[in-house]
Amino acid sequence: MRVAVVVCIHILLWSIGAAAGVLVSPVIFDTDNAVVGQEFPVAVHNHTENAVTVQVSWGRFDQSRDGRIVFDETHTAAAWAADLLRAPDERVTLEAGERVVLPFRLQLPLREAAYPVAFVHFAAGGFRSRAAVLFLLGLPSPTVPMAVQAMDEGLDSVELTVFNENPVHQTFSGSVTFLCHRSGRITETEIPARTLLPGRQRTIAVAKERETTPIALHSDHFAEPLQLVLD
Repeated sequence: MRVAVVVCIHILLWSIGAAAGVLVSPVIFDTDNAVVGQEFPVAVHNHTENAVTVQVSWGRFDQSRDGRIVFDETHTAAAWAADLLRAPDERVTLEAGERVVLPFRLQLPLREAAYPVAFVHFAAGGFRSRAAVLFLLGLPSPTVPMAVQAMDEGLDSVELTVFNENPVHQTFSGSVTFLCHRSGRITETEIPARTLLPGRQRTIAVAKERETTPIALHSDHFAEPLQLVLD
């Protein structure tokens, strides 16, 4: 089964709060040099007034063109992730107000970048929910700058299509410079950091004022700003 959910994976430390008052943190680990035996501690805090049962299941995640995280929870994906990372297999019960740390540990050496996901399930009474903990496990390797393949301008936004040709995930950020037709005023809008998995592309929307035109694109991925041609 594949399930798509919106996750901003450029945020490294993000707490998930369930309706039942269970907090899981962090839910993203990002490393480019993970070694066998390395631990990734995940805290689960029961803020409810009742006991909560916690259990872990596994999967793999990928990324769609619009930046959505896609979960693969098939038996094959779950078995692969469980072999790669170790976590408590048994159910854990947290009493009211109790906090426990789940010590995820890398069990196998990485030959290529890997993107497993651990689902932390919790149940209290008739309520059930889960948090997804994403592991972005990269390898030290030479990288090339990410490329901007297309730029589409609308009345209120500019859309950039960015492609990551590297074998590991990369982060794209920068800014767009705009020119106002009427006043000649120059403004600049920041592009928030966005993470792209290997070989993936995604569209990034940048808000703009009406009657302005983008004239330059700035990013650490470019030696010089990209000068944009005005129609």
